[in-house]
Amino acid sequence: MIEDLVAHFKTTFPTLKALGFIKQTGLDAMVVINEAPTFQNKQVQTQSRVRESIGFLIYDKNTIQCKRTYDLLRNYFLLTNPSELNIQNQKVVATDVASGGQVDYDDDGRLIYQLTILFEKEM
Repeated sequence: MIEDLVAHFKTTFPTLKALGFIKQTGLDAMVVINEAPTFQNKQVQTQSRVRESIGFLIYDKNTIQCKRTYDLLRNYFLLTNPSELNIQNQKVVATDVASGGQVDYDDDGRLIYQLTILFEKEM
């Protein structure tokens, strides 16, 4: 699903640059130090679902741009109904904004924001 989501973002948000992705199991979300998580649940009633959490790390040396990018993605998932997520090869039936906010700065002085989205999709 990650590859399909990155492809979806290339058309939906052409200015965003995906640096890559790593799939890890059993990894908890990073500790958010500056932002209260926003909870939301949008759902289509169907059967045979698979749940998948995808975490985004947003880096930028420009702290204002980093916050804008985080807000853009968070608001996109808060406001978009699952039926409107036209992610190729995926039939998303529910989304949850699980957590998100400012995490820290990396070794290169780039601000890091974290956003975790829980997707439910039909088999």
